[in-house]
Amino acid sequence: MARQSGNSHACSIYTKSRCADFHALVSAASAVAALPQTSQWRVACEASCCPINQITLKDGSGLRRVGVYNWNEETRALEEPIGGFSDLPDPIQNLLKLTNEAEESGLPEINSDPALVRETRDVLESAM
Repeated sequence: MARQSGNSHACSIYTKSRCADFHALVSAASAVAALPQTSQWRVACEASCCPINQITLKDGSGLRRVGVYNWNEETRALEEPIGGFSDLPDPIQNLLKLTNEAEESGLPEINSDPALVRETRDVLESAM
């Protein structure tokens, strides 16, 4: 689960809404880290030109990547069950929704805000 130390410090320099976003990302990443380990969750489809979404997490053994093939907000059925899941688990769906929302908002200041970049890195470091 997410470590509490560091979260409040990184969050203290941001507005309340950004702080809530930070905690939502940490919570979602921690829930994904607790799911069965696999290299790729494959959402069922006939054919897709969608890229494979990559989620990078830090767990007890270091960094690991989890791929999600053909992610979209509507379809959740997996090609093959993984660890008892026949649908894409809620934590992965929620994390991808959050990160997709951030990406689509097109905030121009994100790359020019070093503190925001540090806070985003803290999300990765906080996910255990």
